[in-house]
Amino acid sequence: MNKPRNQNRRIDSYPALIDMSRAISSEPRAEILSILLACDKPMKVGSIVDASKQSRSRTSQILGELKQLGAAVAERKGMEVYYSISPLLLERAKKLLEVLEKTKNVVGDDKG
Repeated sequence: MNKPRNQNRRIDSYPALIDMSRAISSEPRAEILSILLACDKPMKVGSIVDASKQSRSRTSQILGELKQLGAAVAERKGMEVYYSISPLLLERAKKLLEVLEKTKNVVGDDKG
C-alpha cells in the first residue's frame, strides 16, 4: 500500500528519534531513565521503586513502556527482572547530539 503524498517524510525517516522523544516526554519516564542512567549495573524493579517517586505498579508500567520504546532492556534472573538503559537508547542519543551539533554549525550560534 502506498503512503499518502502529504505524509511528512522527514518524521518517517527518524522513527528512532521519535521513540527516544516519547521515552523522555513524560516526567515519570524521564525519572526512571535517570535512575537507570545513574546506576552502573542492571537494577531490580524493587530497587527502582525505592529510588523513584512512583508506586510499584506504575514503575512496572513505565518500565514496560520504556522497554517497548527500546529505551530499556530487561533480563530475567530466576524470579527477578533486572532493567538497564538500552545501548540502543545511548546510540540514539549520541546520534541526536551529532545532528544537533551539525545543525548548530550550519545555523550558527548567533546570540545577537
